[in-house]
Amino acid sequence: KEKVIATVSHELRTPINAMLGILDMIDQSDLDCENRRNIELCKNNAKLLLGIVNSILDLQVIRKNKLKLNPEYFSLKKFFDEIKDLFEYMCSKKGIYLNLEWDDNLPKQAFTDKNRLAQILINLIVYSKQDYTK
Repeated sequence: KEKVIATVSHELRTPINAMLGILDMIDQSDLDCENRRNIELCKNNAKLLLGIVNSILDLQVIRKNKLKLNPEYFSLKKFFDEIKDLFEYMCSKKGIYLNLEWDDNLPKQAFTDKNRLAQILINLIVYSKQDYTK
């Protein structure tokens, strides 16, 4: 079971890393603002997908009680903007307005495992049963 998970994860990581490399090359070319934003959105999505694949491997590590968190300092506002950007296009296609309100009293930075926090927020958004279209 562990060998299958490791093999599948490796097979998924290879094309994701290739996509990230190509997106980096495109990002260094002459792009207008809209295309540069789209490339950045694709890169963020690919990084999140890579994080999910790595999380699958983490399940094996968790089972062995050897999970390590990777805390880092990062801008909370930028982090939440990136999460919002991931869902904005899908929401607009469904006629849903996605709003992010930022309270200036919130801390500017956080020190935590950014990938784990992103996974939690994405799961909360994706699996929310509440209908916000009304």
